[in-house]
Amino acid sequence: EWAFSCCRSLELVINFSNLEIKKGEEDNGGVAYYANRIITADDRIGDWFFRMINGKPHVSEYLDKDATELVLPRSYRGENYGIMEYAFAGKPELRKISIPDSVINVGCSAFYNCEGLTEVHITNLSAWCNIDFSGPSANPLSFAKHLYLNGKELTDLVIPEDVTNIGIYTFYGWTNLKNLTIGSSVIGIGDYAFGDCIGLANVYITDFPAWCNIAFSGIYSNPLNFAKSLYVNGKEIIE
Repeated sequence: EWAFSCCRSLELVINFSNLEIKKGEEDNGGVAYYANRIITADDRIGDWFFRMINGKPHVSEYLDKDATELVLPRSYRGENYGIMEYAFAGKPELRKISIPDSVINVGCSAFYNCEGLTEVHITNLSAWCNIDFSGPSANPLSFAKHLYLNGKELTDLVIPEDVTNIGIYTFYGWTNLKNLTIGSSVIGIGDYAFGDCIGLANVYITDFPAWCNIAFSGIYSNPLNFAKSLYVNGKEIIE
């Protein structure tokens, strides 16, 4: 009944079973009675743990809870994957995170209270524009404020020509964004895509009719909510 009695030095329990194991409870032989941390997962790749949600893999946790830099896996056994809600919440020690183009969605509050985060690194801007962020704290930019593409910090953003839609919360909180160029390929921009981009000064477009036809989902989907200057083919629109 008490298979783990007196295991006072037990730090971590990794649960791959169907048992419901909760920290401090006496059930299941007292396995979690003394444990400081419980990780429940369906699979593990290296130090990364995954849960299956609606049949899709999601990162749920990283083994080293005190890590200051995280580089997410390139894929989940060759598949794209998501980041589970609250996956990295409450980790003020986290400073830098690298997100590959295989991440397709990020759950609610995945980066909640990651106040120490200063850098977000990506390798594919088009893939980033297509990530489904579930809220402002799902986007690490809401804390980091600085975005790096292939190791180089961006302050001037040019939306790639293969992007037709910019998702919700895509650039939320990116206060270090200064200039934005949007081509005629973009037909829709999700709500809060440019929310809190208070440093944005200029928006550049090449096709005014195409700009007028963009489906903006809300006030913070339009970058002109913060930028006060719009340029068409290099010429500022003042009337």
